[in-house]
Amino acid sequence: GVSKGGAAAGQFCVNDTRCKAGINLTGFMYGDIVNIDLQVPFFFINEEELWCPDCYPNDLFFKRAGSDAYQMKIRGARHTNFGDYPLYGWFIQSSGDKPTIDGQRVIQILNVYSLTFFDKHLKGTTSTLLDGPSADFSEVVFMSNHAVP
Repeated sequence: GVSKGGAAAGQFCVNDTRCKAGINLTGFMYGDIVNIDLQVPFFFINEEELWCPDCYPNDLFFKRAGSDAYQMKIRGARHTNFGDYPLYGWFIQSSGDKPTIDGQRVIQILNVYSLTFFDKHLKGTTSTLLDGPSADFSEVVFMSNHAVP
């Protein structure tokens, strides 16, 4: 899910056994997840916050996860990069929220990382992309937190 939909994805994953893995695209978590740790693989993908470039809004949930968790930030991306806005060009962006990264590049990054995550955790495929930083995606700050059995 994106934004509040990302928070809803996390909420779904802590409350419903049908959830096998989830991704939160730039949404701040709230709801039961504040008190219930994630027990399924989960991926937090964030923009770079202008007010705090080194912050990770969902760091607490990432660190407390009871299953494999991943967290990344796309340098230069803004909240608006996570919807359809990049497809329409720069004219639709607000002046205070202009990304410094090409919108098509953000879409490529989101597609590759999301597909790799779901392929790994739903289909059992392997990839080194989720092991750490990638030279192919230098705009990405990537972290993983693998649950200890």
